[in-house]
Formats: sequence, structure tokens, C-alpha cells
Amino acid sequence: MHPGDCEAQARYTYKNIKDILSSKGFGIRDVVKWTIFLRDISAQYETFNKIRDEFFRENNVGRKEMAASTCVEAKLCREDLTVEIEAVAVREEGFLSRFLGAFRKNQ
Repeated sequence: MHPGDCEAQARYTYKNIKDILSSKGFGIRDVVKWTIFLRDISAQYETFNKIRDEFFRENNVGRKEMAASTCVEAKLCREDLTVEIEAVAVREEGFLSRFLGAFRKNQ
């Protein structure tokens, strides 16, 4: 899967996350927290950030609507991996989703 290619791996990973969310009835806007793990943050962050911005634009999610995210440098489980992304999604029902909806409106 695109060994050592941060750009291709980021695109592939975001596509997989979108597909998984969709298969369970979720969308990108249902994600309340993103955690991004990069093998070499100083070398890869600029490229990754470009792909992330493109992904959210393509999915009609503006900066104010984006969920919180954390990006950290990490030793990933395989040498050929450069990026790993974790997404936490919440359905639009219940206290947490109402709280987050109100919070996002006030930003």
C-alpha cells in the first residue's frame, strides 16, 4: 500500500475512513475527534496537511465545522507506513452530540 508515500497513504486512509463511516450510517461531520500519527512529523506534516485540507473541502466540511484533531509523531507498527489516522464518530442523538452541535455553532 504505497510504501513510504505519505501523500498516497493519507489519501487512501481518508478514503477508507469515509467508506467505513458510510457503511455504518455515519458521515464525516459525525466525527468528533481525529488523531493523526505520522512517522516523521517534521518531514511529513506539510504534505499531510495539504491532503487533509483537500479531503475536508471535497466533503464540504469547512474549518469551523472540522472536529478537533491531534497530530503526533509515532513509531508505526510497520516500516512501510508513514501515516495512521483514528476517527471517533458520534451519532446525532444524545447529550454529547447536542453539546458538540451547540459548541460548534458558537465557534
